[in-house]
Amino acid sequence: MIKLELSEIRSAAMVGVERHLQCIDRETKVGFPWQAHIEGACAESAFAKMTGVYWDHSVGTFGSRPDVGIYQVRHTSLPDGGLKCYEKDKDTDPFVLMVGNSMMGFEFVGWAYGYEVKERGKQVRVGEYVLARDGLRDWTTLPGETK
Repeated sequence: MIKLELSEIRSAAMVGVERHLQCIDRETKVGFPWQAHIEGACAESAFAKMTGVYWDHSVGTFGSRPDVGIYQVRHTSLPDGGLKCYEKDKDTDPFVLMVGNSMMGFEFVGWAYGYEVKERGKQVRVGEYVLARDGLRDWTTLPGETK
């Protein structure tokens, strides 16, 4: 379990707020709750802390580049939630699933390449796929440089 310090939560929460404000300004992700952006940013911070990979606190980069290093970080607070990927996501990017929240901490559950989520995952909406946890790879096979 990766626990964030209060200062790390505060920093990530500000990133989440900025991302949400950008969605309001651009009129995208209508109905997407504030907390989802905040917890998503906290999950990115937790993954960076766990791996030792620098997180740049980016805003306005969704889909244009990875979240942390070479990794796309996806978050769910659902105990049995799976790894989500969208049709527009890059097939060759590694997507990691972090589960939890900023109060209790985050757990790395597994990872898969984008094409694997699209091929083996369930299509839950047009252009949106979810790969169940039992279809994810484990930590030991995560590509790239981590501590």
